[in-house]
Amino acid sequence: MSGGIGNRNVRVFGSSLGPGPRAGGGFTLLEVLVALVILAVLLVPLLESLSSSARLESKAGEAVTALGLLRNLLNDAALLDEAKLRGAVEGAVPWADGWAYWVRAAPLTVPVGEGKIPVDVAEVMDLEICVHRENGPGGRKCVHVWW
Repeated sequence: MSGGIGNRNVRVFGSSLGPGPRAGGGFTLLEVLVALVILAVLLVPLLESLSSSARLESKAGEAVTALGLLRNLLNDAALLDEAKLRGAVEGAVPWADGWAYWVRAAPLTVPVGEGKIPVDVAEVMDLEICVHRENGPGGRKCVHVWW
């Protein structure tokens, strides 16, 4: 019985304590499972960060779209004139499916001082223009300007 105990071949620095070298030199089921668990533990944070990145990219894309719509609405003189006459208008953005707008127009009033009557600035309107998804998450994206 040289090099072993009984009929078993014990290798001190080898990868198995079984009855000899593994056929084909492959991995045991336990080694594969341990490797998969380690891989899963390392991949979870990566997948979470990818998911967060996709959500942020979606929100940023929506904000850029909203900004473009607001800019186009600010350049629509007919819409702004209608808001000036009515005080407020709202509706669907005609060139952007799924988006709606809301425009409020009021004469610009400047406070003068405590206890004094505010002064209306002639021909200048205080505008608030908002866009939002008609049937989706997220709130209004608004700009407040003088026109």
